[in-house]
Amino acid sequence: MKSFENKVVMITGAARGQGRNHAVKFAELGAKLIVCDICEDIEGVTYSLGTEEQFSVCLEEITHKTNGQVVSARCDVRDSTSVTRLAEQGIKRFGRIDVLVNNAGVCNIKPAWEINDVDWDAMIGVNLTGTWNSCKAVIPVMKNQHYGRIINVGSIAAMKGIPNLVHYTAAKHGVAGLTKALAIDLAPYGITVNCICPGSVDTDMLAGLAPEIEADVYEAKTLFASYHLLPGLIQPEDTTELVMWLASDASRSVTGAVWNMDRGWAQR
Repeated sequence: MKSFENKVVMITGAARGQGRNHAVKFAELGAKLIVCDICEDIEGVTYSLGTEEQFSVCLEEITHKTNGQVVSARCDVRDSTSVTRLAEQGIKRFGRIDVLVNNAGVCNIKPAWEINDVDWDAMIGVNLTGTWNSCKAVIPVMKNQHYGRIINVGSIAAMKGIPNLVHYTAAKHGVAGLTKALAIDLAPYGITVNCICPGSVDTDMLAGLAPEIEADVYEAKTLFASYHLLPGLIQPEDTTELVMWLASDASRSVTGAVWNMDRGWAQR
């Protein structure tokens, strides 16, 4: 079992789903945590985002597991000032940041001709600009440490074109490109930058997309699972295992990589 004893890990979008699962696992393995979530809905996204109640439940669990070694805030990753403030609070408390997991993300299903400026801005703002804002917030401290692990969350939509997801696909392709370019700039400072690209993950976000395809939750999950070569949906703990490895010293020779974790979807 990997240990993250005395490592400081920052995770965005931690109220529920993959982000919460990452936070709980890091806490169990000894990490100190800096976590955030917006805890409110935003324009351009039709389903409900993580709530204050869900974030509170996550915080209660990780605070218990870490004996209080948690810095948390409600934070919109589209706002660089807020993200930088969170990172600074974490550095003030713990003295360093070793790992960043850029988990915050949103989706919206529409044909290209129905996408409006609000839809576009939401997808690019959270998924791409938000990822950059968080990277920008931790780069100075990681450079000073000559150590860091940045893990960006892409998507199958970072690997191929997906119908009715032009804006989301553009954002996630951007995350993959950001990962590759940033890896080059940061390599001399001992910082690795990698990107995981899940297919359909069994989360509240996926369930929330059901009305957009005029389906109930069961039908939506069945449809999204059908895109995979391997049967079934990806579980949050599956993505967490890859995040744990990329955050560990076992991945020290890996940077600039974009990892398919899509149960074979990209091969269709």
